[in-house]
Amino acid sequence: MAGGFVARLLRALRGGSDPAADRVRTHLESTRDRLDVVRQQRDDLQRRLDEAREQVARFRRKRRAAELLAARWKTEKDYYRRRVLSTAVLKDLLPARREQLHARASADGAEEREARLIAASAAYREAVRSADPGPLAARTELDGLAWWVPVGSDDADLVRRIVAKESLPYRALAHAREVCTGGIMLDLGAHDGSTAIPRVLLGEVEACYCAEPDPLNYACLVANIVENGLRGFALPDRVAIGARDGSAKLLRTKFSRGHRVLHDEDAGESEITEIKVRTLDTWLDELGVDPRAISFVKSDTQGYEMQVLLGASRLVSRAHVAWQLEFAPKLMRLAGSDPREFLSLLQQRFTHFIDLNPAARGRRLRPVRDLTSVLDYVESQRLPHTDLIVYAGPRKS
Repeated sequence: MAGGFVARLLRALRGGSDPAADRVRTHLESTRDRLDVVRQQRDDLQRRLDEAREQVARFRRKRRAAELLAARWKTEKDYYRRRVLSTAVLKDLLPARREQLHARASADGAEEREARLIAASAAYREAVRSADPGPLAARTELDGLAWWVPVGSDDADLVRRIVAKESLPYRALAHAREVCTGGIMLDLGAHDGSTAIPRVLLGEVEACYCAEPDPLNYACLVANIVENGLRGFALPDRVAIGARDGSAKLLRTKFSRGHRVLHDEDAGESEITEIKVRTLDTWLDELGVDPRAISFVKSDTQGYEMQVLLGASRLVSRAHVAWQLEFAPKLMRLAGSDPREFLSLLQQRFTHFIDLNPAARGRRLRPVRDLTSVLDYVESQRLPHTDLIVYAGPRKS
């Protein structure tokens, strides 16, 4: 309306030359320009308002989608949480299963197994006579079990701290129950028996052969087996499992779970112990263990897993055996192995894997072709390692 009035006035004034008319004309033209600017600003504001309304609508749609997704995730979380194996059940059953063990002894051939171990292992013959780990071990109780802990010190405060941290790894035991039940288990790097002994007591495996090269750890392992009545069920030998038969040097660290086989001679001021090394195939032959009876192998050898597999050609070729292997790239390099070559070997020998790191992303069970991409995260962690379960299932064409 105002714009039309201004235009009419301008047309009426164009014919005259009066200065007053010129001033009016100039003023009117300026007013029209200002009105055009105001219109443009109004149109811009309207456009921005429309965009804001559309953005609010998009945000509302996204919020609704997020709410629906969160509700679905909560439902799925509750669904799967109810299906996760409970560590409390394992802890509750452990003492009672220990009492049941004597009834299994004759039926399971425990005496025959131990007789073969005594004949084959001088270290076991010596250790089982006294079952006393000595002054560098501390005796405590774990969930009703008598337990010797390798503390490596006589400092009372340090001993208290180490013993207070000792526990049985129920969560780790539960995570691998899919593949470990039945048959014979091998525990390579058995430490004091915190994995082997609960698995035997819970009846998950018929028997467990344990390889532990460190003298103090081994003494505690034997004492824990003897004191808890597990002779013939948990069968320990003081040996490291590697790529070839012979001997090696064990680097003994401040913490008993950190000892590792040396790849070179440069150990600084650390304590070194000479140890016996056997391939897994040789070790089973020496103990008279039938590979057909083995169902599960756990290897926690501080970076020596590549050597373990290279010395286990006969056992790796058996599809019925599942393996739990530590993947610690830094320790593997210290042991003279390339982590990528280790993963490549797994891809050649197995079909599927599970990353037992609870923080790992993606599906739990995956094909081994995904190993390299999935495990890229490991070295960026504060504790750069994880455990893998691998097995050979049917290969799809």
